[in-house]
Amino acid sequence: MRQLGEAGFTLIEILVAFAIAIIALAALYQLFGIGTQTVTAADRLEAAIVLARSALNAGAVVADGEQAQQIGPYQRRVLVQARPDLARSGAPAGLSEIEVEVSWHEGRRQRRISLSTLRVVASATAESGQ
Repeated sequence: MRQLGEAGFTLIEILVAFAIAIIALAALYQLFGIGTQTVTAADRLEAAIVLARSALNAGAVVADGEQAQQIGPYQRRVLVQARPDLARSGAPAGLSEIEVEVSWHEGRRQRRISLSTLRVVASATAESGQ
């Protein structure tokens, strides 16, 4: 008990203040950990997108078929298929669909992205000169 004229804090008040400070610091520590995990996941996703785009933009994409590569922690699969159903008959060029899938592990989870595009390719009649 305080007497009139005494200054300072009681032991209980100091313990309550320390408890509040510890709870606040624990919450900040958890937020920092979650932020770090989020940044790491975003970096991995960005690297996967760069790998997928590089395959789509590559000039020498494989002819019709599938190609798989392991690039560091990423598995990249490129699938090229002729799409005659999308081209007009007798057209000097055809279309090929290029699909790129990049997968990787993030902790215990398997993550994956997929990009696809259509590319104009010379048709067989244009190549033979007919």
